[in-house]
Amino acid sequence: DVPDVPDVPDVPDVPDVPDVPDVPYVPDIPNVPDVPYVPDIPYVPDVPYVPDVPYVPDIPDVPDVPDVPDVPDVPDIPDVPDVPDVPDVPVPELPVIPSEPLLYALTVAAGEGGKTSGSETGLYLSGSVIEITEEANGGNHFIGWMVNGITLTNNNVVTIKFIMPEKNVEIVAQFEEDEDDDTVLNDENPITGITFKFTAVLTGGVLCIVSRRFKGRNSRNCRTHL
Repeated sequence: DVPDVPDVPDVPDVPDVPDVPDVPYVPDIPNVPDVPYVPDIPYVPDVPYVPDVPYVPDIPDVPDVPDVPDVPDVPDIPDVPDVPDVPDVPVPELPVIPSEPLLYALTVAAGEGGKTSGSETGLYLSGSVIEITEEANGGNHFIGWMVNGITLTNNNVVTIKFIMPEKNVEIVAQFEEDEDDDTVLNDENPITGITFKFTAVLTGGVLCIVSRRFKGRNSRNCRTHL
């Protein structure tokens, strides 16, 4: 037989559980960055052995410098006599150095009925040799040269030659039509060259006549003799 179960005493009342306060908000923990990679420390070689410093003996004492004797007195320098006046030395005048040659304009032109040859229009150094020859066209003959607007006298020459002066020069060969003329020039009537100076026209320039030509229908066939 099962014995009777004893009476169970009454369970005492459980007191009410007090309210639990709310837990404050805890923010999220920020991510912690990864620790950067630390490379391995390179190998440090051993410090080489430093030998001991050799022994340095003491420096011997320096003997005292002997006394320097006093310098004897220097006698006074006697007065220097006055230098006599030097007479003025005459200075000779220096020679005038000529200026370097300059360029000057040469203008060569020919009137109707002919042309020129030789030196042409351009710039020339003073002292240059200028040589100009007239060449008449058929049916025309040369009548003279005009230099810087002046008609030269006794200038019915074929060629003029002069030294370029220190000024501009304009030379014009003048021509005219032949006239009906039966004059014939030949070897039996030679023409002799003459030299003239036209310093009034070309200061410092010399005009040299190389040959001379007379008016005439057949003058262009004449042989000149120098």
